[in-house]
Amino acid sequence: MDLNINELESSNFLAGFLASGGLLQTAPDQFILLLGARSPVFSAASADSHQVFVYSPAFWDFLQIKTERTQGLYQVEKTVKISRQKLIQFLENHVVKTATDLALVNNHKADFEAQFTWSQKSFQSGVLQKTVPATKYEFATKEKFNFAYQLYLSLQKTRPGYIYGLWDEAGGFLGLTPEMLAAWNGKTLSTMALAGTWSNDKKFAQVSDVDLKTREEHEFVINDIRERLGQITVGETHILTLPTLSHLKTEIHKNDLSQKDCVEALEKLHPTAALGIYPRKPEMAREFSEFPVQKERGFFGAPFGVIGSDFAQVIVGIRGLIWSEKRLNIFVGCGVTAQSDFAAEWQELETKKKAICEAFSLQIS
Repeated sequence: MDLNINELESSNFLAGFLASGGLLQTAPDQFILLLGARSPVFSAASADSHQVFVYSPAFWDFLQIKTERTQGLYQVEKTVKISRQKLIQFLENHVVKTATDLALVNNHKADFEAQFTWSQKSFQSGVLQKTVPATKYEFATKEKFNFAYQLYLSLQKTRPGYIYGLWDEAGGFLGLTPEMLAAWNGKTLSTMALAGTWSNDKKFAQVSDVDLKTREEHEFVINDIRERLGQITVGETHILTLPTLSHLKTEIHKNDLSQKDCVEALEKLHPTAALGIYPRKPEMAREFSEFPVQKERGFFGAPFGVIGSDFAQVIVGIRGLIWSEKRLNIFVGCGVTAQSDFAAEWQELETKKKAICEAFSLQIS
């Protein structure tokens, strides 16, 4: 539903938005607000239902036996469409405009190195071709993290990608992702391969100029999606340039899907090789998931979005913040192949962390 700013101000639902809510950017100037407490559901509604579901599993949920988990679907009390300017205006009137001081506690570099070493051994033995090691930049705060102010600041900047978030009194996550897992218009499912990352210090004019390691990593992701979804239409690969980083991007489509097909496709897609291991081998994924940072990643890299009777938009939860009481974590990962260099990959993580800090104007001491 659509509300004007006066209706937003008087809404009982919005009164609790910053205490328990969420949002998803659907267009450069359009957002869906998620209002009220979440309650899990066990299946999507029938195709003629007007119910809008929140889709938010944790990253490693796919390793659980299907009978032991829900589909990661939730109901909220209300969803509201709102423009960027109206959302800024609402926050202008309700946010305490004070940044939270952050102090770096640990960058967990040793754990990232252990994941990298495990990956290289797996490549050498021929078991795997690609993994995505991750690290966690862990920050301490003296007071509760003021995420609403960082959201307010991020909305002042028009950047490529999708702002997303979900929170309650205990904590939550907030990010600006360049990656869409899937969008569905009631019939066609659109997804993408977004893999291969470099700093904008490197000036690649065209895809063929990009180094072999990066192009190979991207091809793994395209092949992985083809293996998951079967018959697909694959577009041309091009360079996506963001404020700090660039990526290879390829649009992919699959036709004639119902709402039920859409949910099943989402489960098949996550995690693509852009975020997971390739080839997809559950036993190797379970072993990889036991590294401390991987075990603690929670929603990092997981799907997040909304699913309606004739539409869906689900992003990949990267380039974001995860917080709880007096702790804030920035998780970042990078695609690794047999050609990868440890120092170069760690520098990529540093660059991604910097991009997140800039996007949300974080104040780090």
